[in-house]
Amino acid sequence: KREIVETLTSLSRPTAAGNVKWSHSSVSRILKNEKYCGDFIMQKSFVENYKTHKALRNKGQRRLYYEPDHHDGIVSREEHARALLLLKSNQASPYFDSGFVIRVIRQGLLSGFIPMNPAFGGYLASHYLCALETAGPPFPKMETVVSHIAGTKRIRRELFCGRCAAVTFSEFGLHFNTDCVSQMCDTGFVEVLLHPAERLFAVRKTTRRNRNAFPWNASPLRARELARVVYQLMGWQKDWKYKTTAHCFSKKDERILLFDLCSCEFRFRENKRSTQAIPSDWISGFGENLPEHMMLCRRALAEKLENWKLSASPSPVDGFELDIKPLTREEAENEIAQMRNVHEKGQKQ
Repeated sequence: KREIVETLTSLSRPTAAGNVKWSHSSVSRILKNEKYCGDFIMQKSFVENYKTHKALRNKGQRRLYYEPDHHDGIVSREEHARALLLLKSNQASPYFDSGFVIRVIRQGLLSGFIPMNPAFGGYLASHYLCALETAGPPFPKMETVVSHIAGTKRIRRELFCGRCAAVTFSEFGLHFNTDCVSQMCDTGFVEVLLHPAERLFAVRKTTRRNRNAFPWNASPLRARELARVVYQLMGWQKDWKYKTTAHCFSKKDERILLFDLCSCEFRFRENKRSTQAIPSDWISGFGENLPEHMMLCRRALAEKLENWKLSASPSPVDGFELDIKPLTREEAENEIAQMRNVHEKGQKQ
């Protein structure tokens, strides 16, 4: 959006009000306007009183009418949809990838996981769930036997160990502590992945060339857009922090970290004081005979697979292929000139 503002201003193209200096808000209104892709939404505003003739913005007070293909658009519907996705992202972030689309890993230990971009906020949690359901990644059938050792009971390590490898989620992003970083100490850059159905979060080693990569250290990761997806998926309180411990999977030279998002302690502020708490089922379920969570399924899968294929590339999903490349400055100038010529010809006729 910033580049569009600078380009239009440098070209001295007038706004609707006749100004030659463009603003971010004026560009946003154009990018959000469905008329440019040929559609038309009627009754966005309405006159409340025939005496005052004051127009009000329709925020649900009146019914809206949507007419697709109302007229010939100057951009495709795919380009318009992509613009809407990019507007919800943090384009100023060094980790932002304008070409990010949902892709699902279909093989190995990370089958069903979706690589996440820290700054892309165009998709909601429901989109990731829908993509996983559409992709239908295969999960190998496994025959397992649950062994019971007499006299043993289930406990939670979080209740006994003071400090352990963990990640903390807040509405602003993520923070992996130093113990977590030390689990993969020989790693320069990592990528985070999400399994929206199993509510599992993963960290795997990657290269700097990966557009989703960020440095692996104990510094907070500013990723408000990524955090918003996780909070939506889990139904978490927006202003609370959630902390979950790491499960390290290691085999020869392969290593990843998995986190169970359903098993979090949390922190909230009340009367200007910070309070740390744990879920009530941690206490009520203490001493149960059999733990039940998705992490055990991944443990079983890890034992079954000879090759974990941790570096497996994700595959595209039908319906999520909006991979539209932005125009260069020269291409944008040519597009503007062509549209201007068509407009002038129409006026002469």
